[in-house]
Amino acid sequence: MIRKLKYFIANFGEKDSSTHPVDGGCYPVPTKYSDTKMISEGDVMLLCCWAGHKNLYKGDAWGLGKVTDKKERGGGYYIYYEWMQFIPAISNDTIYNYLKAEKKEGRFITGAAYEPNWLFNIKSSSFLCILSSWK
Repeated sequence: MIRKLKYFIANFGEKDSSTHPVDGGCYPVPTKYSDTKMISEGDVMLLCCWAGHKNLYKGDAWGLGKVTDKKERGGGYYIYYEWMQFIPAISNDTIYNYLKAEKKEGRFITGAAYEPNWLFNIKSSSFLCILSSWK
């Protein structure tokens, strides 16, 4: 049986930006989020940075990550991924606008204030619309 791919937004915050940068291939995220438990090998993450790593701020998407592995340890998951960079980055305004249809734009914007790294599932249609806006 072929499993349907799932799509996520992975928001990188300041706490781990030096040890786990967006382009580093490893994303540490707490186990407390149910969406974190849903992600599996082969799924795709839109990698957004709020920490200012390499001058990316405000949740701009710097690339994609195709999940290659997930390991649980120390109260969190470490999600490993293959990195593909966007040049230029997709702006947070673009992402925000496409998430409105799912009513997840608030989660995208406010999460950074509460958790350094957080992951949430989005519809494939939203994900594809965000990608189609990339120039």
